[in-house]
Amino acid sequence: SQIYRHCPRAPLRAVQCWVHGDFHADQMLFEENGVHARLIDLDALRPGEPAEDLASWVADRMARSPELDIEEASAELLTGYEQAGGTAPDAARFCGLVADELVHRAAAALRRLELGAIEKAGRGLERALSLPSSDRSAR
Repeated sequence: SQIYRHCPRAPLRAVQCWVHGDFHADQMLFEENGVHARLIDLDALRPGEPAEDLASWVADRMARSPELDIEEASAELLTGYEQAGGTAPDAARFCGLVADELVHRAAAALRRLELGAIEKAGRGLERALSLPSSDRSAR
């Protein structure tokens, strides 16, 4: 479609580790003490790069909280990731990955026939289009 042609696109994946593939808060199971967490729903597990799971988390947060921009939605997560020893993803690539995740969520709302799916999908596409892409940004 004409809309999708304008969405920022992430380049091909670099294989660095295993990625969950659908990483967001609902995929975490915490033990009663709140200290130990486990990932659940591993049906999208595949080789990839950590930025893909980080982008999935951020896109989920942006979809749930439309008032947040990408910086607000990702700041705490990326800070924690870096403090734990991870390397911050390239900002332009990360924006492209988040945009791709927002498009996937828009399509999922339509596929699942969610209440208000057309509006949700439209908002998701608008958010994806609002993010800088690697060819428009040097961030």
